[in-house]
Amino acid sequence: MKNRRILIIVGALTAVWLISSLGAFFLEKGDANANIKTMGDGLWWGVVTFLTVGYGDRFPVTTEGRWLASFLMMSGVAATGILTARISAWFLEEAILGRRRNVDERLKGHLIICGWRDDMKDLLEHLVSEESGKSAEKIVLVGNMSREKIDKIREDKRFQKLNFVVGDFFRVDILQQAFPERASRVLILADRAPSQTGMSPSAEEADARTIMAATALSKLAKTAFITAEIIDPNLSSYLRMAGVTDIIYSRQYSRLLLGTAASGTGLANVLNDLLDPKSGTALKTVNIPEALYNLTYSEVCKSMDPTGRTLFVGLIEHSGNAHTIRDRALRDAQKTSNVKKLIDNLQSVKQIRCNSPVFNPAAEYVVRPGSVLIVIRVEKDAARVSGAPEAFADPASAMPSPMTGSAA
Repeated sequence: MKNRRILIIVGALTAVWLISSLGAFFLEKGDANANIKTMGDGLWWGVVTFLTVGYGDRFPVTTEGRWLASFLMMSGVAATGILTARISAWFLEEAILGRRRNVDERLKGHLIICGWRDDMKDLLEHLVSEESGKSAEKIVLVGNMSREKIDKIREDKRFQKLNFVVGDFFRVDILQQAFPERASRVLILADRAPSQTGMSPSAEEADARTIMAATALSKLAKTAFITAEIIDPNLSSYLRMAGVTDIIYSRQYSRLLLGTAASGTGLANVLNDLLDPKSGTALKTVNIPEALYNLTYSEVCKSMDPTGRTLFVGLIEHSGNAHTIRDRALRDAQKTSNVKKLIDNLQSVKQIRCNSPVFNPAAEYVVRPGSVLIVIRVEKDAARVSGAPEAFADPASAMPSPMTGSAA
């Protein structure tokens, strides 16, 4: 729309110059004292007058020609003002974008975080530690945060190369600046941080923004693994329709954890140690080599850990991005010449639950393609302190990074 307006303005000003130049030629050519005698003289006079240069070698002598010259000079002044304003606006826009956008255009395979929370620095510290040494270069923060908040985070040397895009994270034009089509993961937070006006959004408004962002990303980030936080669990169906495979029910988790703690079972400490990266014990997922697909659960576990010292919790079936999962399921469903079986297979694709956990399956349970293992990983230091077995002899080779695997 802006380009179209500019073209219209340029076309109108060009027409004014051309018509005025030709008009001066026709008005002056009949006068004996005229010095605009040819069409070339008229065009040259028109350029000089329109640009308000006032060269003086050509000028109208007739009354009509002078009125036309006055009109052309006023048009030139207006054109100069418009041109100056457009150039100033362009430089100003570039300066604003330079402050609002700081993303390496070569970035790929990165994590996009949509939204802001008060403990953002703690979240970033957890993500960087989980990245197995990777820096904040692979993280893009998108949200309506102030420059002061960004600068405060960047005071930490680990986050000096943090990428950020300032703006409403649920708008398509803002999300596009984070290159979602090349991202591997997206985390959408239930952003209830105060806006620039000082007003904090309600829980319903925060969830609406999350759903809007997920809907936009379903088209922009078709290959990314999308996780979204939502406050009201009743709205989760909208996220699933947008292709979100992992949904975090923050309010519900808090209520369930309080209920568990009140029962006096001690499970609150168990959950805390499994989720806290500083505890030395973590609940993780491990990618299964394609060669082990369609084997039994017992065979897969033995192949992944011949020592038998790893604690396997179960499987996550249909893991990964929703688009990838359904594409893979459709290809597998069509591998039959039986029409009835084909129809049944296609119907089953519609009922797929992405990232569906299967806890402690039977030994003879067949591991399907697209599954990952759920394991409890114990770090070496924690194992020595607690006497617990270490998970995997070589965790660096067996445990995927959260940027390539997924946390259960």
